Amino acid sequence: MRQNLTLLVFLYSLYGFAQFYVQEGTTLSFGGSEVLVSSQETHNQINTSIVGEGALLLNSVSVQQLTSTKAVLKLPTLHIKNADLVQIKTALILKDRLLIDRGFLQLSHTLTLTDSRALVLGKTAKILTTPCAPLKCQRLLTNGFPSVGFMHRHSSYISSQYLLNPFF
Repeated sequence: MRQNLTLLVFLYSLYGFAQFYVQEGTTLSFGGSEVLVSSQETHNQINTSIVGEGALLLNSVSVQQLTSTKAVLKLPTLHIKNADLVQIKTALILKDRLLIDRGFLQLSHTLTLTDSRALVLGKTAKILTTPCAPLKCQRLLTNGFPSVGFMHRHSSYISSQYLLNPFF
């Protein structure tokens, strides 16, 4: 009985420190667009940019943090199942897309997309931007011509209704 209790306490302590960790200097490639790296870990610390065309999927049923020691973390695609449970604690540049199925993502750092079509929100998904944590696009598509700028300059909500009309 005592051995079972010790094992249970040990396993429970590991549960509290669950993390997905990528060390600085590591080369991590997500290969082709069919690659999907799913994380249900509480703490996701990625200290090197990820190359390739695959996606990082944050899909836990409890709070998840995405952090990095890099000033700006570069990922191919970020897919968030429930934004209510995700805290992004680093500036991000996403090469391909940001997909949010549902929930409310409050930005605390700059998030940069390649263009305005790279943002894919589910019907109940929203993003809160602020002047200190904007959602930026490297190319905004305006009347079919690319330009550079912010999707929003003030504190604002972005929801799927805005994506029907990309010229908000």
